[in-house]
Amino acid sequence: MGAVIATIVGSNIFTDTVSDRNISQFKCLVIETANTVDATDTFTVDLANYGGTTLLGIDGCKHTTDNSVITTEAPTTTVSSTTVTMTVPAGSNDDKRIAKLYFT
Repeated sequence: MGAVIATIVGSNIFTDTVSDRNISQFKCLVIETANTVDATDTFTVDLANYGGTTLLGIDGCKHTTDNSVITTEAPTTTVSSTTVTMTVPAGSNDDKRIAKLYFT
């Protein structure tokens, strides 16, 4: 598997418009892999390194043609403490993968 590049792209705060209180806050971490990742490869990220403790959800996609054709895919995850392990779904090899993790 190629090197994993992880970048925080921001956090979102939703405000209750009636009381003007923050009702929810989460962060979004984008992980991009090299175009050498194969089906069933795994990679990990520790949410604590980005100020997180709880995984809320994940979205995934892959580039079937480098930086051109993009399709969705559903990586499976396991969580141990704050470490999230993602497994690339079966299907195709040598594709760049992108995963967005939502966490608090």
